[in-house]
Amino acid sequence: MASSLRSIFSSGKYAVAKSRSPPAPPLSFRTAMKALESERDPEKMDELLNQCSKSFKGRRSHLSSMAKLARAHRSDLVDRLIDGQSSHDPEGLWIRLMKCDARSTRGLRMFDLACDAKSVRLTEKSLCTFLALHMRKEAPVKIETSSISKLLKTMSERTGVRPTIISLNQVLTAFVDRNDIGSALEWIEEMENNWNVTPTTGTYNILLGAHLKSRNLSGFDAILEAIAENGLEFNVVTRNYQIMRLCESNECVRAKRLLHDMVSIGYSPSLASYIALIDGFGRLRDIESAREVFNLISPPSRDAYCSLFRAEVEAGDFDSAMETCKEMVKRKRKRMWVPPVDAMQGLLDGLAEEGPSTRLPEAMEVVEKMKTRLKGRALESWREIDIAMPLKLKTAKPLFFIFLNHKNRSDCTKLQGNQ
Repeated sequence: MASSLRSIFSSGKYAVAKSRSPPAPPLSFRTAMKALESERDPEKMDELLNQCSKSFKGRRSHLSSMAKLARAHRSDLVDRLIDGQSSHDPEGLWIRLMKCDARSTRGLRMFDLACDAKSVRLTEKSLCTFLALHMRKEAPVKIETSSISKLLKTMSERTGVRPTIISLNQVLTAFVDRNDIGSALEWIEEMENNWNVTPTTGTYNILLGAHLKSRNLSGFDAILEAIAENGLEFNVVTRNYQIMRLCESNECVRAKRLLHDMVSIGYSPSLASYIALIDGFGRLRDIESAREVFNLISPPSRDAYCSLFRAEVEAGDFDSAMETCKEMVKRKRKRMWVPPVDAMQGLLDGLAEEGPSTRLPEAMEVVEKMKTRLKGRALESWREIDIAMPLKLKTAKPLFFIFLNHKNRSDCTKLQGNQ
């Protein structure tokens, strides 16, 4: 009986059923993510990626792993993963794959594959991604500004997507990034004549930023007039640019008034506008107004502190500058903000010229603190301050260590006076 049972279970369909084993389940998202983040071997990474489920292909960890393979110069593995890409995947995944290795021609190849996949419905997002790949400064395929318009028409016909103001503004940004303002102005006309798209305030803001960067104030004013003539409203970006432009010509009072007007109508000025006002009032040696603008910033930022610190040093208000410096360094429960090296050097020079003061050991204390907290190039910069320290500060340096052991600062002042 036993032998007959053994013969039954060892033959026919039972033997086949016994030999079959269930397929290994795909790796879970958490398991695959941890494995991919820690893995350094390209071959094992490729094996892990192939084991991942299809739903995992859109994950950032999957894309970052492909970028790792590209950096490891394993283009064969990257190409294998791309070739296995399903033509039914959503457009968003194709776009992420284009951006995954944008510094090589692989991103452009992904765009070609997406266009050939008839089941993938492309939108203007894919068109904008293609333009970004071509127009970035380190793009593998260099394109002259004169051919950008022609390229856009070709890609529009291929994808069946008609460009709107979004992609047309992206072309305008490409001209500006190449410092070709003439072509940018011509493109504004082409938008209306050839594409039947009316420029928006955002379109003109791109030109405002370009003129402000090159300090072409007359060109900036001409663009503002064009916005008004076309019946467009100034948005928050336009007004921020206005504030920065007024500060460039030292019209800080008007700029401050415009800032208050923005707040009154519900606009939130950018941090760059506040900093431009602080810098502008600093050039005018109006530290009180600079401090008023600084106090409007909530929460304060390191850039704002640095601008105020520089303004106070350049104006010769070393007491206020020392207080600002101490606020940056002694932030409670937060990471210390490092004062700008050039302004700190100016503070030390100014204190040396003023003569003995309790501010002198305080400034030296900041320098010593930076030398113990910083590393790398930043540390070298602060060491250079110590080396270039004025003679008056070098002779007073021994008093600095006495100052650290005295609770009463008047004792240090007396010591400096007796020096």
